[in-house]
Amino acid sequence: MTLYADLSPATEGSVKAHLSREGDRLIEDSHQQGHSTHRQWRVCPSLGSPSPTPSVTTPLETEGTSHPLRAILLPGGTVSITPCTIPRREAFDLEAAWHLSAHQRQRMIRHYSESGAWTALTLIDEKKLG
Repeated sequence: MTLYADLSPATEGSVKAHLSREGDRLIEDSHQQGHSTHRQWRVCPSLGSPSPTPSVTTPLETEGTSHPLRAILLPGGTVSITPCTIPRREAFDLEAAWHLSAHQRQRMIRHYSESGAWTALTLIDEKKLG
């Protein structure tokens, strides 16, 4: 569900996501209402541990994007995802996710405009299938 700062009607949708591991990379694919996202995460070389295995508080960064994201893995399955840098006059998102149980997670994404104004808040309930 997405709520908008200008009080436009809330929108709802569904997301299908798949996470996999390829060597020292984490691959994330998601599909939502005709929009697909593909991200490759790697241990952040400037901040992470030398081990290729991510651990708690190991920062990860996306590869192959013009505006890389950084994910900080926290205890209990909580994660914070932010842009590595926020370019002037460009919209951006901030995300937090946490586990409710072994098979359920919630994500909260705050969307900001190019002026830095909050524009929307998205709450996603995720359930592990299989």
